[in-house]
Amino acid sequence: MSEYFDDAGEVSGRPGWFFRPDEDIAPLKLIAGLEFRAVVAGDAMASFVRFEPDAAAPAHHHAEQQIGLCVSGELDFTVSGESRVLQPGDFVVIPPHAEHSAVAGPEGCLAVDFFTPPRSAMLSHLPSEQFLT
Repeated sequence: MSEYFDDAGEVSGRPGWFFRPDEDIAPLKLIAGLEFRAVVAGDAMASFVRFEPDAAAPAHHHAEQQIGLCVSGELDFTVSGESRVLQPGDFVVIPPHAEHSAVAGPEGCLAVDFFTPPRSAMLSHLPSEQFLT
């Protein structure tokens, strides 16, 4: 095998999990104009975020490392004072405690945020079936 597929350790036989976020994950509406659908697996979290047209995630910061991926639409994203318009396929990496904000374009936006460790402010809002072990 290649270095990427190194096959280190024993095969676990543990099952994976498959999701259709809009069908299988309960939505959270924690901020007006945004809908979150999150799952937690160990020390990582993925959150599907649907922005209504022109909806904003206000400036904030948190201890968790975040990587955001624009899936559809546009997202005007600002990190530590630098702004870029994210289009489908674009990523942004947000270091811990870096202030950031975002505003969706006129057609709205679908983004996926990845957090490590899981975003503490969301954990108490998630039902137990969204924690995978």
